[in-house]
Amino acid sequence: MPCRVLLDQVAEAYASADVRALSDLYDENALICSAAEPDAVVSRDELFERSDVLKRTHIVGAIDLIPIDANAGLLRATARTAADGRYRPAAEYVWLLTFRNSLVYRQRVHATRADAIAFYARHGVELGMHQPDAQLV
Repeated sequence: MPCRVLLDQVAEAYASADVRALSDLYDENALICSAAEPDAVVSRDELFERSDVLKRTHIVGAIDLIPIDANAGLLRATARTAADGRYRPAAEYVWLLTFRNSLVYRQRVHATRADAIAFYARHGVELGMHQPDAQLV
């Protein structure tokens, strides 16, 4: 599936506040850094089990869709994020998404388009994020 189609689907699910549709667009092994908590890496299940997942990042205005290549793209928007129940002032965020099997595989949030593109150039589809090793019993 072309990158632009995936970006459109993510933006539409987010704009319509459809948590189920959004969750279905993420690979079961996706690793995600959100705008509300950009330094915390969480799994798809950890992110979407929260009832306030779409309330923690409130997009203000339009979402720009920026394909990079077949494996990655950017969503750029102004948003207010909430941490600890308090919203921060609105700021521009750039979500760097990579894809595997026509689903979002990795997500990181950056301050600028240039930062996101440089990060992708350095780290590729994995975005420097890896599943934790299974615990040996």
